[in-house]
Parts: sequence; structure tokens; C-alpha cells
Amino acid sequence: MILKYLLMNNPFNILTVVYMVFKPGWSVVDRPLNISVNMIIEDINSLNPITMDFRLEFYLTQKWTLTNVHCQSIYQSIQSKEKVETNNNPMVLKGKDLTNIWLPDAFFYNAKQVGPTTFDDGFKSLIVQFDGLNKCSFTYSLRLSALIPCPMNFRWFPVDKQVCRVSIRSGSYPAYQMVYSWLPKGVIVETKVPLLQHSLKMNYFQMNATVHDQALFTWLIVDLTFIRIISYHVIQIYLPTIILMIISYCSLWMGNDIVAGRITLGVTTQLALITQFSGLKSRLPQVSYINALDVWMVSCMLFVFSTIIVTTLIIVINRHTKELAKQMQIDQTKSKRLSRVENSLLNRVSSYGNQSCISNGTKLDINHKDSIDYKIQSFDPSCDYVDSKLTINDYSEKIDVSLRFIYPLTFLLFNTLYWLTILTST
Repeated sequence: MILKYLLMNNPFNILTVVYMVFKPGWSVVDRPLNISVNMIIEDINSLNPITMDFRLEFYLTQKWTLTNVHCQSIYQSIQSKEKVETNNNPMVLKGKDLTNIWLPDAFFYNAKQVGPTTFDDGFKSLIVQFDGLNKCSFTYSLRLSALIPCPMNFRWFPVDKQVCRVSIRSGSYPAYQMVYSWLPKGVIVETKVPLLQHSLKMNYFQMNATVHDQALFTWLIVDLTFIRIISYHVIQIYLPTIILMIISYCSLWMGNDIVAGRITLGVTTQLALITQFSGLKSRLPQVSYINALDVWMVSCMLFVFSTIIVTTLIIVINRHTKELAKQMQIDQTKSKRLSRVENSLLNRVSSYGNQSCISNGTKLDINHKDSIDYKIQSFDPSCDYVDSKLTINDYSEKIDVSLRFIYPLTFLLFNTLYWLTILTST
């Protein structure tokens, strides 16, 4: 009776009639209204690891069908309006014609922002298609831009993959009033600008679930999987660090006499790695766990640091060698002075025994013309101090030679374990 009254008294107000007829849960509807959805993704941009979100631009198309009295009422209302032809031709409503018409309230549950892609109302249209008097279909299309959050895990960066979910449901109507479902081609990706650092995989499905102990709603889920392309990071991260490692390895071939150059090369390489590492970390969120990039950079810094430690050890050995050589010269000078002493002094020295090359520092008071006191130091010409010096020099040289083989073999082993771990984990 209400519908008949509206048609008789206001036959040209199609907006009121459409609103009354399309309202889900209307008393004459004995089953939920089925809304079939299609999403065409036009662009995916601004994938931001700091804020953990991305921007999605897409066309959203929703289709539903009504039958019997609903279509007859709308058909009669449209026929009574002047200059409107409905000979199975679709009727397109846009702009202000949509303000008073009931439309599905698709709600992007996990979106930070949803709106038109431009400053105006964007693209919206409703197409009404009649198939006789007993069936009519509706197609509602709109273009939207949404800022979608994405909880990201960077444990395996830069070979990580991020799964970002887009959740759609009705904002007001539970499952017993409205049911959402995907069309056969539910989600289509038609991005004109490809992703620079990621490849994209997609999965979509439908499910029923409650939220915060509310009514049961029908959900449409789109899972977008962003798989990071490692080629960019191989060029920007791994190759430069490997080159720095080779440069630090060259210091082991510079010889023990170029100590200053070896220290300078090692410190410069270490500072370059620290600067590169700091720049890379500034582009990632501050997380509490260690990722694959941290393991790589810290290991490279430890390799470079080991060359600095070896050079420092060689410096200590060389300094000890120089001090020993200086002490040998002093002892040799004193031994020459001792050779000029009278035979009585030599006889007294021989009384201490020849069992050892080193005396006990005994003070001998010689009563001669000059009354000079001589003190025998820890040196005896019969001892082989020259061989000790050569032994120390050989030891520092052996350290260098050993590291020339240990360094590349260890780095090669580390690379094997590193790449096997991160590639098999993803």
C-alpha cells in the first residue's frame, strides 16, 4: 500500500521509490540480498616500511539483482517519467541522482583512510538494467583510494616478503540481511606502473566472521603478498661490501714494514662499512630483533676489524723486536768494555760458572787505577740473541701468511652459510 501510494502521488520521484525498494531487510524480502563484488586494482604505491602501510587505488564494482514486485514498481515509475526510454536499455544514474538512493555500504575494515582519488566526489555511477518486468539488475561502480596498514616483519630483510590484507564487509547489515561474494574474476591487477622493489602475488576469498562479539558479517578478503626483489640490494648493498672486504684483505699483502698504511686502510674500510650500515638502517623501522642485513654488515665489520687487530699485533711484535735490538747494542758495547778489563777481572767473572748465559747481576768492585765499578748485565757473547730476533720476525711473518689463507676461506664459508640460510628460509 505504501509503495502504491508513492507511485500514485509522486510518480516522478524515482529516488524515493528506489530507496524504499532496495533497502535490505525490507519486509517483502525473504532472503539476504546478495552483493557480488569485483575489484580492479589500478595502482599500488607508497609501500612505506617506516609507517608500515601502502596506498591502493582501485575500481570497486558491486552487482545485485531484484525480482517481482520490486522491479515492477521501479519500471512503472521510470515509464511514467517523460523523455525516459526503458526498452531494455540500461539507465545510468550519476552525481546528485545517487544522493537519496540506497547503495551498498562497503566498509574497508582495516583501512586508515578511504576516499575518492580526486578532490571532488570521484567516479560513481549506478546502472539499472531491466529484464522484463520481473527482474532488474544493478551495477554500482566507484573509484577509490585507500591507505591500508600492513604489519611487516623485517627479520629476513632484504629477502623478506610481506603479506598485506584488505578486508571488506558491510558497514551496517549483518549476514542475515546482506551477503557479499566475489565475482568469477574477483580481483584483477592492472597496475600501469610496476612495483620497483617487489613482485606481487594475490589471493582472495570469502568468509563469515564476527567482530568484537557483534553480529555475523560476510567478509571479502584480499591478501597481497609483496616479495622483495633482491637484485637491487645485491647491487646497492652486497657488492659494495664485498669490494670493501677485498680492499681490507689487500692490507695483508702489504708487508710488515708498511704498518701505517695498513692501519689507515683498515680504519677507512671500517668507517665506510659503518656509514653504509647507518644509511641502510635509517630506511627501516627501529625493530627489536636482528634481521639478515644486520648479520651481514656486522660480520663484514668483524672481518675488517680482524685485519686491524692483526696489524696492531704486528706493531707490538716489531716494537718488541726494536727494543730487543737496542738492548743488544747496549750489551754488546758493555761486552767490549769488559774485554779490556785486566785478566784478574776476567778470572773473577769466570768464578761464577759457565753453566748459564745470564749472570745474576752481581756487582763487582775492581780496585784499579780508575776505581771504576763494573756491573755485569744480562748479556753474554756466547748467547744466541741474534737467533731470538730472527725467530720473532719469522713469527710475525707467519701470522700474515696464515691470515692470507684463513681470511678468504672463512669469508667464503660465511657466505655459503648465509645465503643458504636466507634463501631456504624464504
